[in-house]
Amino acid sequence: MGMNTELGQQIADAADQEDVVVIESLLRGNELIVLQQTTDENGEPLEEEGDLSVVLAELDDEVAVISFTDIHFAEKFTEVFADKMEEDSPQIVVTGDSLMDGLPNECGLLVNPGSEQECFFPPGTFAATE
Repeated sequence: MGMNTELGQQIADAADQEDVVVIESLLRGNELIVLQQTTDENGEPLEEEGDLSVVLAELDDEVAVISFTDIHFAEKFTEVFADKMEEDSPQIVVTGDSLMDGLPNECGLLVNPGSEQECFFPPGTFAATE
């Protein structure tokens, strides 16, 4: 599944315009890739019940869910940051809706980190549109 690099560019363009409505509709209207966290801080396997645990990034003092619009971005990211990540962070495809609906209020969203289309939306960016 290649998904699309165009989506990442559209989101980056909308981010330049600070057009939250467009950004949210682009995110919600597509499938995104997240990295699943399979172990807790102590390396113990996480229980599979309930919420999917996704890999988070810490930026400044903010926490963000890492997501990708394209499998190539995800693969490149995991290669570059392999030493900082768990051995096993499977790539999971989720709908934009489920990602956005499940985004905790205190979490931002980091799209395509490590690529030229990287965008960071701080916590609360999309809260006002509900």
